[in-house]
Amino acid sequence: MAGGQYLDPYSRDEGCDEHTENIVIIRQQDADCFGKPVESIVQEACKDVVDYGESIDSRETKDGLRLFKQSVWSQPEESRDAQCQLLTHSLWIVDPETLLERELRVGFRQQFSGLPDETAVFTWIDNQPNNPNELRAEIETQFLNVRIADTLSDIESWISGYLGFSVNPNGSEPTVIEWSNEAADEIERIING
Repeated sequence: MAGGQYLDPYSRDEGCDEHTENIVIIRQQDADCFGKPVESIVQEACKDVVDYGESIDSRETKDGLRLFKQSVWSQPEESRDAQCQLLTHSLWIVDPETLLERELRVGFRQQFSGLPDETAVFTWIDNQPNNPNELRAEIETQFLNVRIADTLSDIESWISGYLGFSVNPNGSEPTVIEWSNEAADEIERIING
């Protein structure tokens, strides 16, 4: 079955009433987003999802950097396992310094190319030591589908909007179903080599 042990895709015929959103946070230990811990921004954004009852829930993967590095540098079996685990997340939040780390860039490009179209990847530019315009240009050049927040309000509203509308089965059931099936197909491709 597509998705193996990692993801049970929603049936295209039956639909889905509930969805647990997996959010991966890939960041250096001390990386804050506009002076706030990324986890607290995600938790606040989850509270902003209203009018949908219990149709959506979220889970954060806080050790995303370890998991990502495992997907890049481990032995083939461990690497495939980490890649499959990462694919079960349709929202990726990556700190900009990690995103541009020379040793990880190729891994990010490879992993991003296999993400379903419905997946969102967010980063931010705040008080990084580099010139913000140069940092933005470098991210935009390296990663075409990464949204770059310039303010805390931007990233908070993007996360809330993504959870409240893009992946909520009450408003976007076809999107949730399509994401789950695309992710499951990619996982199956990785498992079968």
